[in-house]
Amino acid sequence: MPHVIMGTSAHTRMASAEYTLETAQRFFWPISRGEPLTPAVLSNTPNPFFVIPPEKGEMPEIFGEQLGAWTINENVKKIIEMLEPDVHTFIPVKLQVRGKSTDFGKYFVLVIGQVIDAVVIEDSDFRDGHGRAGFEKAPILNSLVGDTVLNHSLIKGRHLWRGGNAKVGPIGDQGDPFASYTFCSDELKDRLKAAKVEGWRFRQCKVSK
Repeated sequence: MPHVIMGTSAHTRMASAEYTLETAQRFFWPISRGEPLTPAVLSNTPNPFFVIPPEKGEMPEIFGEQLGAWTINENVKKIIEMLEPDVHTFIPVKLQVRGKSTDFGKYFVLVIGQVIDAVVIEDSDFRDGHGRAGFEKAPILNSLVGDTVLNHSLIKGRHLWRGGNAKVGPIGDQGDPFASYTFCSDELKDRLKAAKVEGWRFRQCKVSK
């Protein structure tokens, strides 16, 4: 079964990137919206990439939910590439905590390379109700307690994808209603779990027949 990906719920294990409004606008937000990875975007890659570490323990293998652009370590990169080679882009960054010289190893900003509009609206649960009626009130998946149903034929053989792309309009982010959602296959989830990777939670979806 596929899964909706969410960030960690362990408050003491949350890490985050330091950023200015300019950095967010020119680097993180274009990636989070699924915009083309242009030389202009790449030129704004933070160097060094300042981070705020978790309250307890080492740097998690995955973090970055607050900016909509996940940062992952080399182990996670290898797992993703093993399942889907030449699909996703990994921008290398050097993590640094201000005032410290800790070497965190290789990390990358993950640019998910495929968009699949696979949510079956009529069968899924939304914040304000089920199916098309709930979707039209607010296209926010009730993925914590409700059912999210995906089209099996569209996601067959895929392992990591965005639910849509957003774009900037006169009233802010617009575009596909599921642009803020990331999904993965059962196989990717299982491999990350087996490697004891920390930073993602998974909510199982259903698939259409």
